[in-house]
Amino acid sequence: MPLRLRDLIDDCYERLYPVLTGPPMLAFLPALVLAGYWLGGELVLVGLALGSPVILVLFGLLRPGDEDGLRTERRLRNSDSFSDMLGTMVQLAAQSSRHTGCLLIAPDEPEALRARLGEAEFTTVMQQIHDRVASVVRGRDQVRRLGEDRIGVAMAPVHRLSHGNALHLANRLHAALEPHFPLGGGGQRIYVAIGLALASDVEDAGGGALLDAAEQALALARKHPPGALRIYAQRAPSGGRVDLPQLSDILAGLDRSEFTPWYQPQISTDTGQVSGIEALARWHRGKDTIMTPAGFVGALEKAGQIPRLDEQIQIRALAQWANWQASGLDIPQLTLNLSSQTLGQIDLAQQLEWTFDQFGVEPGQICLDLPYAIAAQTRATELITTLARLHQMGCQLDLDDFSASAFDPEHPFHEHITRLKLSANLTRNIARDTAAQRRLTDLIETCEPRGIEILAKGVETPEDHAILAQLGCRHIQGFVVSAPMAGPDCARWLAAHGTTRADLPDVGRLG
Repeated sequence: MPLRLRDLIDDCYERLYPVLTGPPMLAFLPALVLAGYWLGGELVLVGLALGSPVILVLFGLLRPGDEDGLRTERRLRNSDSFSDMLGTMVQLAAQSSRHTGCLLIAPDEPEALRARLGEAEFTTVMQQIHDRVASVVRGRDQVRRLGEDRIGVAMAPVHRLSHGNALHLANRLHAALEPHFPLGGGGQRIYVAIGLALASDVEDAGGGALLDAAEQALALARKHPPGALRIYAQRAPSGGRVDLPQLSDILAGLDRSEFTPWYQPQISTDTGQVSGIEALARWHRGKDTIMTPAGFVGALEKAGQIPRLDEQIQIRALAQWANWQASGLDIPQLTLNLSSQTLGQIDLAQQLEWTFDQFGVEPGQICLDLPYAIAAQTRATELITTLARLHQMGCQLDLDDFSASAFDPEHPFHEHITRLKLSANLTRNIARDTAAQRRLTDLIETCEPRGIEILAKGVETPEDHAILAQLGCRHIQGFVVSAPMAGPDCARWLAAHGTTRADLPDVGRLG
């Protein structure tokens, strides 16, 4: 239907609806029925008496279900710019206590792609991307071409819009854009980056601010080809937009116990069951602000105050985990992060032993995450002694953010390591990177005979999950499983996980 004709019909409907369904119609209905009887007799009287309610009911049912009304739909369709459209979404969300967001979709390296395909085929690809995106998003989401090389999605306001919900939609988009594009009589694989921003993460969110946040996320995604997905986080430092807090503010937050653990599950690639959960530090700075470690760890490290943070997170995470275990939630292992400064404490093993005993936790149920940087401290005999003591206690020791191309089994630290946690840079898009697959295979063949398992961090897509499992990576952690969650959200996720395991890809080891 032509847009002008549709607007004309909508305008007539908007004018007639309040007249036909409001108090004026109810007031004049008896007079209308009586006039019909005078002019047409009993037949007209019966027709009006029975037909009027039916007409009103049908008229009401035919009204679009969007509670914000037809005027809202027209405002969205007639927005002069995508920024205006986002502004409308933000206003609607605020008026109804709902949430909205923005996604930007664009091919990696568009200029190189344009040069390779030619102008005509590049335009065809962008239209195909637009059509595939439009086929995946929800009915009330708005999709629009932005310039020559981007597609924008303004998300319709919903009651609940967490990072996990938004990532689910973004992963659906990625899946729809994965198939080859039919060009030139054959198929072309084109990698697409996605930037995602939620209005709840943008300070004083308006249409322009939300679009700017999504642009920043897209720019970051394009720096990590092929086909990356990134989320804007205003609360973490990004491009100078957010001022880092002063050390005095951070220390005051520690004094007020404002630092709490958020949790990210780890799952077994063999069974799909939860194999562990990692406690990650978050700063509840004020009523509505949650700050990630990027905003406070650097300052605490320079001031030598990281052990205070580690201790606060450990105590809260152990208390929470003990409560979960007592309530029947099956979590085989809790991972706690230890900084280099904390590991330098001579009495660390004894302190942890006392803390575990305080909460009735067996050391074998705890995994301690060690920063990969400590591997450079080859002469730190005190540190090696501490690791040996922790290992003897029964704690599992993970070497975090492993990113080297080769693993040295003769390194003095590796004698006590029970698991390597691969950096996201090694595992991102591994389903498409045969060289990375070969490196991982070599690493697994080196580690497995020594009893060292592999956990992949930062896994974002089902395809990467599947290939990691097939190559022999025993555990995964990342947005494909879940984003980090606050304690109550995590408890609900854990309780529901058994009923949602069917959504995970059917994977298994090769061979």
